[in-house]
Amino acid sequence: MDKSKSHRRRLSRRNFIKRATWGTAGFALASSLTDFPLGTSWGDSQPSRVVIVTDEAASAGSTIVADVVHVMMDRAIMELTDEISVGAAWLSLFPGITSASQIGIKVNCINRYCSSHPEVAYAIAEGLARMQVGGSDFPRNNIIIWDRTNNELSNAGYSRYTGSDPDTVRCFGTDQSGYGYDPASLQVNGRTCYPSSIMSQHCDYLINLSVLKNHSTSGVTFSLKNHYGSIHNPGALHGSYCDPYLPALNQQIRDQLGNPQVVSICDGIFGIYSGGPSGYPQFAYNGILLSQDPVALDYQGMLILANHGCQTTGMATHIATAAGVPYNLGTNDPGQMDVRHIVNPSTGVSEDNRPSLQPGGYRLGHAYPNPFNARTVVPYHIGGQRPVPVRVEVFNVRGQRVSTLFQGMRGPGDYLVAWEGQDERGGLVASGLYFCRLQTPNYAANAKMILTR
Repeated sequence: MDKSKSHRRRLSRRNFIKRATWGTAGFALASSLTDFPLGTSWGDSQPSRVVIVTDEAASAGSTIVADVVHVMMDRAIMELTDEISVGAAWLSLFPGITSASQIGIKVNCINRYCSSHPEVAYAIAEGLARMQVGGSDFPRNNIIIWDRTNNELSNAGYSRYTGSDPDTVRCFGTDQSGYGYDPASLQVNGRTCYPSSIMSQHCDYLINLSVLKNHSTSGVTFSLKNHYGSIHNPGALHGSYCDPYLPALNQQIRDQLGNPQVVSICDGIFGIYSGGPSGYPQFAYNGILLSQDPVALDYQGMLILANHGCQTTGMATHIATAAGVPYNLGTNDPGQMDVRHIVNPSTGVSEDNRPSLQPGGYRLGHAYPNPFNARTVVPYHIGGQRPVPVRVEVFNVRGQRVSTLFQGMRGPGDYLVAWEGQDERGGLVASGLYFCRLQTPNYAANAKMILTR
């Protein structure tokens, strides 16, 4: 496939399009935790949804458990979009996508010890590959995981790949031969900045994957500051606590490029609350944050750091500035945020603030026996007052469906579903870790099943 297709035009030829996909919410006048002023904005008055998923099994010591991260990401994207399948959830974020479109995942690898982890980035990529576009799965080769340099990516555990295998995600830095920085500039509060050509010429859509860290200059560094790695001269934008440089840069990227940032994600498996952005991780939050509003996401990330003893959140004035005129990048008003919490999805324990999930709502229990070698049973409960569509499926650790155990209508009550270690065709599957997934229009959860033969 020709990766230099016609949509890759120079920045100077792009239309000046204002995108609503970064979440522009209406704001109240109340004060926030840190007494920052609340911005006023234009656009959709609906609250900005922020999904915060945590799972105590996401890490074991300094090791990230990739299987659990996949479950967390899948559950979170469905919660963010109100879709009941992972592929449909991701697809809903990409208006106008085709099988030729290209999606960039901007990671943050400046600190090799606390970066956007490959386990999180590839969980996103696998979800994207489950989108049905043009009658087939979205090509993995149309996904680019990128940052400033190949060396920083390598140090953070990524493997560089620039080939054309349709089933392999590409991964490389702006310094990769043939890329570099775009000669057409962005004007950022009086500074001239040249954006990465990966972002300006080689991506139709952007996903912002930041890290849970504090920063000695800007107070915190999440999605807004992640774009300092998208330009050639971030050092020129660090004055005055990076304010208003951070909002100005993100506004320029939004308004001057034709490739919308569809979602911001923060890798919070590990975090740094003091001395950042460099240094080793200081705590395991075991979480991931998602939102289409980068300001709301950064605000919630700031609260997490504050709860872990961070002393620099008061310096993060750029968050309030980003919410206000003339930037209008999102909301920093907690009253205009719809925050959804999901806890331990890999063990089937799921909590959020949906009314249907109050006591007596939907529940997915633990598989028994577990581990098993012939047959295991998983209980579940359907709440509410009327029958709802229910789907119970088995997935492997790569997110591929193995078997459909039930699909149909269920009324309120308790149910059991059994799995005998077989695929859709009745063939025996290999030993390993599997997940039983319960999905309804208002609920989704996963239960681990370990098959031993």
